[in-house]
Amino acid sequence: MADASTTLNYVLPKDGSPGICDYSSPCVLLPSDTFIRIAYLRERMEESDNLKVRAEVECSMLDSTSFQESFRRLHESPVGRDFTLVSSDGTEELVHKAILIARSPVFSAVFESNLSESQTGRCTIDDVASSVLDVLVKYMYCSCSDKDVTEKAKEVLLAADKYQLRTEQCELNLIGQLAEGNIVDMLLLTDGVAAPALRDASFRYLKTNSTAVKSAGVIKSLCEQGSPQLVAEIVTYLLPA
Repeated sequence: MADASTTLNYVLPKDGSPGICDYSSPCVLLPSDTFIRIAYLRERMEESDNLKVRAEVECSMLDSTSFQESFRRLHESPVGRDFTLVSSDGTEELVHKAILIARSPVFSAVFESNLSESQTGRCTIDDVASSVLDVLVKYMYCSCSDKDVTEKAKEVLLAADKYQLRTEQCELNLIGQLAEGNIVDMLLLTDGVAAPALRDASFRYLKTNSTAVKSAGVIKSLCEQGSPQLVAEIVTYLLPA
């Protein structure tokens, strides 16, 4: 945990309208009775007055590096693992149910609904290979390396979308790979999964490289393979403002 100090300046109008708060840190902790005391003072002000509060505040902010390191150690520890994920090729991955619940709305719903997976403590993911499942699990434990993502970015993105996991690492990796030879595949990928950053970057690539894209028949390929909504969005985006 990293400590920080900030000065809070708060102007509270007598008429009860919202005050103006100006402070140098997004994390401010005040005593629980602060607003009671402010209300008490407000009642005793003249109608034309404003209550001005100035306070020196000590606050604590979570160290993200320490946070990730803690989850990495949890991923490497065999202690407390109480659920098994099974890949399409039969490889088993022991995980913590609490991590699945916290990271995936889909898994959370499975356990809340008391489905068979919750009863057996096992879930078979038929369309995810063991190499992809390994990266997906690492991502849920915040211990996924850039190398892991580079090798399986597209597959992990597809698997993550199935369980409503946002994988910004995968999107950034794929954005770095955008090229004339794969722009159609990238756009078609975003047509089926929630990857807003990759979709926006792909649209910008089309516009920036419009001449090369047209000569390569990209628009024609998208019209043949993409959804009507995707094609309409691309055409609208490329049209002059």
